[in-house]
Amino acid sequence: MISAILALSSCVHDEVYSSADTVSKEYINKTLWKQDEKYIKNIMTVYLENEKDIRKSNGVPFWDYATTVNTFDESFLMVPVVENKRVVSVLQVPRKGSKVHFYYSRISKQINFFQGLIFAKHKKVVFSESDYANKAIICTTQIMAVWLPNDESDPDPESGNGHWGTRSVRVCKEEKELCAGIVNEFGQCDGGGDGDGGDDDDDPGYEYPEEVEEPTQLPNPKDPCEKTKAISTDPAVTEKVGTLKEKSKIKKGQPGYGESAVEINNDGTTSDIIPGGDHEVKLGSSAGKKGAYHNHTPTGVKMFSPADILSMLTYSLTQPIGNLSNGFLGMVGTEKCGTCPDGYKYHNYIIRFSGNSQELEDYLFKTNWDEDALDEYYGDRVREMKNNSLNINEYGRLNNNGLQKLFFDMLKIMGMEEKVTLQKIEDNGLVQNIILDNAGNPSPIQCP
Repeated sequence: MISAILALSSCVHDEVYSSADTVSKEYINKTLWKQDEKYIKNIMTVYLENEKDIRKSNGVPFWDYATTVNTFDESFLMVPVVENKRVVSVLQVPRKGSKVHFYYSRISKQINFFQGLIFAKHKKVVFSESDYANKAIICTTQIMAVWLPNDESDPDPESGNGHWGTRSVRVCKEEKELCAGIVNEFGQCDGGGDGDGGDDDDDPGYEYPEEVEEPTQLPNPKDPCEKTKAISTDPAVTEKVGTLKEKSKIKKGQPGYGESAVEINNDGTTSDIIPGGDHEVKLGSSAGKKGAYHNHTPTGVKMFSPADILSMLTYSLTQPIGNLSNGFLGMVGTEKCGTCPDGYKYHNYIIRFSGNSQELEDYLFKTNWDEDALDEYYGDRVREMKNNSLNINEYGRLNNNGLQKLFFDMLKIMGMEEKVTLQKIEDNGLVQNIILDNAGNPSPIQCP
């Protein structure tokens, strides 16, 4: 299961351009986190217009790997500078008022962080919240893990021949002034501007562009009902979910049979339909994505499996601090229905993580999930529930009541009670929050 989590989360290896290439003029976020794209694109514009004056180091900036370290107020970024497939320095760009300043840093911890971010074959997010040195200073740290194989000829984490090592980068704000270095024991900024680690007070800076076009974003409401309404009414998403609904009716042996999926990016765009197997579909990296939808087949159970629940956690992991529930996983399946227009009734559900960041980290990285045992329990519970007429339909398959009971049973077994929300989307677009009543039975609460 751990290897499955790694495959679903951030085990990616992007092709990167050599240092001989010209600086890219198109920005595509290739980091493991959401970034302040407006600020990055603005700084790219300033740099390209003034490169002759700004450039003081060999190598070229890899803008696609720039990080704003969980800040979204157009105030700061760090971008790695690469030469011959090595990060040779880090260009730091703080904004002070209408001016932006470009500083080159050769702090080894920063260089190691970006070296792993760009060139590590296997990497994953390790969640970290903001921490406070004192009342005057707030620090934010981004941490990732990179796989360090014992033998370069066998670099795959699934072999177990090696270990995960962490890489981190930290940014602090002190009394509204940005500190791009390390905070000492007295809560003071040690610097991190030029190559020697100090700010250049004589740098006049460059004018920051006043207006740029905002990147298109899906609504980011706080309420779970509004979050799901925004997803379920988005035209790009509903079109792909409609395709998955049709695929959920295809029987084994017919063309197009199997599970498929679509991923939803942070900017509101969607991936192409991703084909899968009989009862599984492999998703890509969760970086830069809100979540995914997939279908279950006619012979499958129309409810989230243990692997589905763990997959949802990887999308939560890459969401901004304080917005873990932005991440989601959706599922559609069909049930025969003699009174329905096309002979089928659809099950359309979304799940989200509702715990805190420490709990999320524990579930993903500190729990040794036994995939076989979870699957066996899942199958046993399906068979047991079919013995109760309240849980099955006229065709002997689990109905809504049985499916929802099954889901909450799995949460209990996995130690995730009250840490994952279940929502059902009706054909007419109404959203229901499914909870357990005092008797332990699923109970829908209609969203306003």
